[in-house]
Amino acid sequence: MMVQMSRTFLSVVVCIMLAACTDSSREVVSSPSLDDLPSDGSGTGGGGSGESDVYSTRDMLVAYIDEIVLPNYQDLELLTTQFAASGGTLGAYCDAIGTAEQASQQAAARSDWMAISEKVQASELHVIGPAIENGGSLQFRLNSYMAGPLSTCGVDGIAAQVEDGINIDARSLNQRGIGALEYLLFNDNLNHSCPPQAAATAQWNALDENTRASQRCQAAQMVAGDMSAAAATLVDKWQPTGQDYRAVFLSEERVGESLQDTTDAMFYLEEGAKDAKLGNPLGIIVACSALTCPEQIESTLQRDVTRQYHYECEGVSTHFYIQ
Repeated sequence: MMVQMSRTFLSVVVCIMLAACTDSSREVVSSPSLDDLPSDGSGTGGGGSGESDVYSTRDMLVAYIDEIVLPNYQDLELLTTQFAASGGTLGAYCDAIGTAEQASQQAAARSDWMAISEKVQASELHVIGPAIENGGSLQFRLNSYMAGPLSTCGVDGIAAQVEDGINIDARSLNQRGIGALEYLLFNDNLNHSCPPQAAATAQWNALDENTRASQRCQAAQMVAGDMSAAAATLVDKWQPTGQDYRAVFLSEERVGESLQDTTDAMFYLEEGAKDAKLGNPLGIIVACSALTCPEQIESTLQRDVTRQYHYECEGVSTHFYIQ
């Protein structure tokens, strides 16, 4: 009982801090501060109705959705839509394959992948509501890392059949998302990773390098387009002008349940970020039976790229670098 009470208390404290947290790339209107609470503790919390000056639980959840959740999904939709477009950096790279501009255009596409990856990581901190419906299918279309290893053979199969009208909607979730996009853009080994009996890739290695690079790039456009569609669906589900899950989440009768959903999602920091993304590859937890397990790093193909994770909360910045 004491452990449960401690966990609940910690969850509420951290959740309260969310109202003051934001992405460093965006300025937002400041939410009400806890310092604004009346000294006598009076009031019942009007949730922005003007009936009370108390900063209520609903006020906190409003700030959480409007200043963190929706903006993250909106940014992700914008980035992936631009990336998947024929006139974006990915399209420019596809067009440049086999020319003197190939390397520079590939570098530009990889740089944009980094920006998308950062926004995907940010969105994983609030996997609630529509993101966890249907077994988390929308979330795993953005990033399937927490669902299990990426099927590189499956991704190779997409590239091998990209000119045959393949339907990415029919592919499993571990062949899509930011991980699949990384494999297609950063893997310089153009040979497939499938067993010899895999029919889809049987003739792949015999193709010339430019053809394989081009088909991989086309596959990347398909994956990016699928990510864009998933992000757009999440925005629509939350938006007041769309399916308006925001109204459900913030309804007065559901405040307690929504707070619980929020705190539950925040334990992703413990299980997803600390254990899966850091603890496993560093050999800190039992899932890694060796001294370290570098093969379990989320992004294994960026050995020559320093990844920087930047989180800012009330002006305090923390950076993680993985080489």
